[in-house]
Amino acid sequence: MAGNRGLNNRWVDLRLWPGRPLAGGGPLWAALCGLIASGGLKLDASVALTAGFVLFLAGPLWGAVWQAIATTDWFTSFSASQWAMPAPWVTLLPYTMPDSPAGRLSDGLGRARAWWRERIWPRHGASVAELIVALPLSLGVAWVLGRPALVLTVAVWALATLALLVDRGAGTSLTELQAIVEGGLIWLLGHAVLSELTWPSVLLAAAFALSYGASLALETGCRRPLAWLNGGQGAAIVLLVVEGQPLPAALAALLLLSQLYLQAYLHRDGDARWYLRRAQPFAMAVMLLSALAI
Repeated sequence: MAGNRGLNNRWVDLRLWPGRPLAGGGPLWAALCGLIASGGLKLDASVALTAGFVLFLAGPLWGAVWQAIATTDWFTSFSASQWAMPAPWVTLLPYTMPDSPAGRLSDGLGRARAWWRERIWPRHGASVAELIVALPLSLGVAWVLGRPALVLTVAVWALATLALLVDRGAGTSLTELQAIVEGGLIWLLGHAVLSELTWPSVLLAAAFALSYGASLALETGCRRPLAWLNGGQGAAIVLLVVEGQPLPAALAALLLLSQLYLQAYLHRDGDARWYLRRAQPFAMAVMLLSALAI
């Protein structure tokens, strides 16, 4: 199995990705919605700098950490079969027997050096480099943004590790965990750095994550996640009604109806990608409208 799945599709810059669901750059869209939902986004130099740090942390840094941990097949390279290779590294000390402590140390160091050179670096060199840069840098940027950003950054690390442990090199697509990070936690980051979190914003973040996860699944060509895509936006509309925002709720409902109209033309699973390309702007608008309304 390839060491880095999706190596040529790394998420390490701030450009918009036209192939990603809900928006080219769905994570950055979530960050923008979170900033707007906080009510603290305004024309101010300090706020603009904070927003820039949020986009930098949520985009290239969290993305690099997720890509390097969750989508890299570390299990294969760390298996016992990969470690078992004779490769002496240092010359044994004089009068040192192979089975002595010094001999075993020399053999172990040789194996470790060969394992790194032949198994880890050729397969996962890009991921190792990303982790060396992204882990401390994300922690530093989060420290500048404050405690909520630190907590959420650690949560991203934990979810990426959980995705790795669940996948165990099987190559499965863990869209649920990815959606929690790219949709929900990033929204919460945008809100939390400018103001205290509120329950309406937390619920909208969950709705965004649900719709985003469904869109990730739809990218595979299967139509079954359509109910979750509609349900996430429907939950946002219900929340707007509960919050006393009938006009934004009505506009969001029209946007959702437009998507339902497009869904009527889906006759087979392969049409799901066709649908995503046309429905993305509507789904994006529903979440942006919801963030503005609260």
